[in-house]
Amino acid sequence: MTFMNACTQEGFDRFLKSSIAPSVHNKARDVRNRMVACQNLATQNASLSNHRVAQSWGE
Repeated sequence: MTFMNACTQEGFDRFLKSSIAPSVHNKARDVRNRMVACQNLATQNASLSNHRVAQSWGE
């Protein structure tokens, strides 16, 4: 099981409160959301090339 699968939104919010400066909470959430989206994309489309995954990060 990967970190992102094990990490619920509630758990991630607790982590933010205890470990991350409040001024960067929104950026941390954006990064987590992008990681989850990329993981889901890779899972659904295992045959995609690295180029397509890189494109999703640019969106």
